Amino acid sequence: MLATKPISFADRPESYSLTVLWSGLCHLNSILRGLEEARIKHDPKSKDMLTMNFDGECGSGDTMLLNYFLWYSCSADSFLDLFCKAFATKDPQPTFGNMRRFRDQVSAHMSHVYPRKDNKETQSASLRQFITWDAGSYSVGREITASGSSPERSPSDWGWELTKTHEQLEAFIRRNITNP
Repeated sequence: MLATKPISFADRPESYSLTVLWSGLCHLNSILRGLEEARIKHDPKSKDMLTMNFDGECGSGDTMLLNYFLWYSCSADSFLDLFCKAFATKDPQPTFGNMRRFRDQVSAHMSHVYPRKDNKETQSASLRQFITWDAGSYSVGREITASGSSPERSPSDWGWELTKTHEQLEAFIRRNITNP
């Protein structure tokens, strides 16, 4: 885990919004980190397991688990856009691409409602997201589905882990921040 030294966004016009968004992202990460640690503590062998439950909690005992992913992706997307503008840095698209695509087609605008050029399987998948447990982390968007003999499939580039994404986001911020 990265150092816990607080991040300051200095005296910029964007500092209030960045601080509010960052605080929310850290809070959601803390909740998920606690759920992951509790699961591993309860069953150390679970760190080597792959589990998928067809509900929103994946054995975590927290019925809000899927919502944490939905909320995180929307806030992180806004945070990244504002941070890149405030600190004149390039958008780290490859690093956060899966989380941002999940946000675009599930969290903020379900593909089922706003299908753009999405196939029917993608539209359907946007309505039925499940949590997966794999190697000590909860993730979302990892399931890939297909319908019968149709070549249509759900996206293979939505999957992401909140706690791992948060670590990458914190590292990105620390690399690009210019505090006095």
